[in-house]
Amino acid sequence: MGGNRFMERRIAAKDPLNPNDRTPELTLGEALEKSIGMYLDEENKNFYFINEETGIKHIISPDLVHLVFDKKIKEEQERKPDIKTIYGMTIRPGMNIQINVPVLYDDFTKKSGMWSGGNYDTEHALYKGQCYEIPAQKEGVYSNFSLEPKAIYLIVIAVKGKEAGNVTVNITESKEIKEIGNFEIGKNYKYQKMILFNDMKEHLKLHIKSETNDSVYIDNLSIIKIGKGIDKLKQENIEYAKNVGFDDRFYISAISGEEMVITNNSPIAVMKKKDGTKQQKLELQFLNNGSFKIMDTSKSTNKVLTLQKGYSILSFREDESIKTQFWYLKKSTNPNQMGYQIISAWDRSKVLEYDIYKDEKVGDGWPIRIASLDENKPSQYFKFPQEIAPVLPDGEYQIKSRKDTNVLADLSENKSGAIVHAFKNHDLINQKWNFVYDSSKQAYKIKSSQNPNLLLTWKSKSGNLIIGYEDHRYNDQYWKIKKSTKDGYYKIRNVENLNYLLDLKDGNTSDRTPLCAGWESGKPSQEWKIEPPSDRPLKDG
Repeated sequence: MGGNRFMERRIAAKDPLNPNDRTPELTLGEALEKSIGMYLDEENKNFYFINEETGIKHIISPDLVHLVFDKKIKEEQERKPDIKTIYGMTIRPGMNIQINVPVLYDDFTKKSGMWSGGNYDTEHALYKGQCYEIPAQKEGVYSNFSLEPKAIYLIVIAVKGKEAGNVTVNITESKEIKEIGNFEIGKNYKYQKMILFNDMKEHLKLHIKSETNDSVYIDNLSIIKIGKGIDKLKQENIEYAKNVGFDDRFYISAISGEEMVITNNSPIAVMKKKDGTKQQKLELQFLNNGSFKIMDTSKSTNKVLTLQKGYSILSFREDESIKTQFWYLKKSTNPNQMGYQIISAWDRSKVLEYDIYKDEKVGDGWPIRIASLDENKPSQYFKFPQEIAPVLPDGEYQIKSRKDTNVLADLSENKSGAIVHAFKNHDLINQKWNFVYDSSKQAYKIKSSQNPNLLLTWKSKSGNLIIGYEDHRYNDQYWKIKKSTKDGYYKIRNVENLNYLLDLKDGNTSDRTPLCAGWESGKPSQEWKIEPPSDRPLKDG
């Protein structure tokens, strides 16, 4: 329950392009009736179903659940805009939809003792005859409810005002206050989505505060559990950080193609045709918690992408390391949106969004804005940041330990399976390596200069030793190299498992100390200088 997919049903759908298809034509609502026994309660006009495994009754009304659906469903909705709810849409072959039911909800059809600070209203209701009115400059409070700690919730509510203005949403437990939403409202209802990473326990209060000079109306409150346990978004981004070096440069392009990229248009953030300027070459500076800043690399500007509270347009501003300057990447779970959303670390219900024309082209020079997270909107998806160039040009290098730069990676013998160990620099050919970048892997093969058939290889199937081995295109023969410090040291990660780095066994720099693949520890034995073997300068990659 609560957003974790606990039931899966497959329904045969009529194919209108096949004249021999005798399958009955069904709406989504009819399919739900047949597959899970959905029924309408005539008294309160809500839809319900009973979980056949637990016997628990769940609400499944379309205005109170969270829907994630594919491109086919979106196209069908656009083709038939007169359909009142998605449950009236005719299903077709290949459609996929996920329905997350709420753990708590209120559609205001009945008065509840859990609300205070406002009044029930029948004039401005969205669907079912009654809503809740919050007076000007006051707050409505939903009290005394509990949520599972260390879980992730989506809070959805329809909001409008008699006049345009702002609304803030907080959740409290005792004296602890957490802001989860701050958004503009208009004179028509709009669903607002807020993400809550819950570390509170019980007796919670949801505060919805009007910052307008007239009444605000709310309807159809849903609280939906969408995750549990660890903060998966942070964990996801900690993994992405392993692919980003200290001074790597990236283009961040729209999902529809690499031509249009995020650009600092001094100071407004826009999508603009790629022209190679430094205002388009962006740095991603990650913190240990996985969040990152997006910074342009022009010395004349060197500004950070910033969300300004109360404004929809984003801008590049001075780096203050405040929460509105930090972001997360979230990989799509929608099979028709194979990109990444860029989510605000300040308010995880908000994402970057750009304009798309009817021909699905991105508007050149149009501002990027902050918008409510919607998994079904293509205009909220970007390609994973595209590295502009490999960190090192192909060529011959020595691999020198940070602990002692006179200690090198040395191939012990000219034969397959030979151990790679540490040894003092004697400028010998077995202490030199050719780095060859493979764009398909976004990683390097590191070949022995003594024998180009032998690659620096992690013997991953039988331990942690590093050896020279013939090229079989195994993942443990590829290395991602990222600069880790300002003073030019690198971390060398193995593609087989990016948590493992090239390391000195026990951190020892003595001659013949084996090199190994070590779990990332932050120790200096896992950082290396990569320099040409002669005095020839290293070209800027």
